[in-house]
Amino acid sequence: MDSEHLTAKQKAFYSCCYSHSLMFFWKKGLPRDIRVSLAELTKKVKALQDLGRMKSVVRQAVISAKSSIEEVKRAVLERAAEEKSRPWLDSMYDARIDELAYQEVKAVDKLKKDLDDYYMLVEESNSERDIRDVASALVCEAQAIEMRDKDIASLIESFERATRKKREIDFASVPNINTSDGIPFRKIVAVARQFGGIFVGRGRHAHGIEFPATGDVVVLSHNLHSGVIAREIMRILSKILPAHKLPKNISALKVALRSGDIRVAI
Repeated sequence: MDSEHLTAKQKAFYSCCYSHSLMFFWKKGLPRDIRVSLAELTKKVKALQDLGRMKSVVRQAVISAKSSIEEVKRAVLERAAEEKSRPWLDSMYDARIDELAYQEVKAVDKLKKDLDDYYMLVEESNSERDIRDVASALVCEAQAIEMRDKDIASLIESFERATRKKREIDFASVPNINTSDGIPFRKIVAVARQFGGIFVGRGRHAHGIEFPATGDVVVLSHNLHSGVIAREIMRILSKILPAHKLPKNISALKVALRSGDIRVAI
């Protein structure tokens, strides 16, 4: 397989891994449900004519959102942990992601307090105009969440782009050689690079992957089985990476080396 084709595959992989569809903490699950519920209130209230039914719809949205606050906070922290576990994001950004999650939890706590005020406004609404104003204010809350979350998603993408730039591979320098069980060096290098490894060529028949953090070099040879290479890479990664960024196990890493796709190792 020539280097041009491998480069195209690598670009496709990056395109898949580094897209967030604009949202981050509030993209899916319960956080998304709460955000959407608030965002649709104006439309729901507009379709009603009876003040009592209008108040009931808005009241229920407020109660539902408030009762879900603690779960939303847990979801925010879980999403941050999930993102930090991705090996295609440099560990240097872990603290930044923790801070983003901390600030988001604070914002969710503030929303909880604001929801108490909105509940009182619902109860005090004496006209259709009053309740529509409350619904509009809650829609603004949803819009503020979305804007903030899009900014966070963009920031995370910038971290990933910087990591990708730092780990770019010149496939032209990697020889078109396979291991004894037929795995191209280029696939192994593509995966190892995302864990911080660097391809080194030491003459016509001496090739390897160096991990600068320890100075260890994993030998690449047509006489070696990919399983041997996977075990050696795993040994080195265990010394230099936090546990949450390690492959699930050696078997998963072997599958990743065979496919050239780091995602199957996580």
